[in-house]
Amino acid sequence: MSKKVLLTFYFGKNGLPLGHSCADGFQQLGYEVICVNTHQKSFIEKHLFKPFQKFRKLFGLKPINLKEKDWFWASQTYRERCLEMAIKKHHPDYVLTFNPNPGPYSLDKLISLRNQYKFKLIGWNVDGPYSDLIEQSKADAPQFDAYFCMHQYGYSSKDQIHYLPAFALDSKRYNFQPQPIIEKILFVG
Repeated sequence: MSKKVLLTFYFGKNGLPLGHSCADGFQQLGYEVICVNTHQKSFIEKHLFKPFQKFRKLFGLKPINLKEKDWFWASQTYRERCLEMAIKKHHPDYVLTFNPNPGPYSLDKLISLRNQYKFKLIGWNVDGPYSDLIEQSKADAPQFDAYFCMHQYGYSSKDQIHYLPAFALDSKRYNFQPQPIIEKILFVG
């Protein structure tokens, strides 16, 4: 039986292909891969409250804060429910969350899910380097089973953050045709 890894990233059609490339890489290594889109919104928010907010703005009214954590259809609450449903359905061995701070899920929720469903929680910061993000990563990293960062600035091994660059050649998504080297001679007179 192959190991399962659940990836949380923006898997939308207009997003960066990093998530898809990582999914392909894990599949080539023999993992079963489950992808969870971190930018999903509930039908209610997308088709009812977003137009309602635009209507309020049209009349100069302040928008209603739909990001409240305790509201059932709020973006983060909805995404956390979707993540939990995917974890419950697939029982992954690993959950790799890209840009975990500030991320699409609260750290408390990720830790709670890890404790309940018994998987290894891995964070990978593929953003920055920004000083506030680095400081947040340093604070959060000890709570993950493993934590990586794509740059090497502002932290050390004592922070429990490991360097993992986000460079690779994905010929499936990028049409890279190496150009032949043509030597040119230039005479300056």
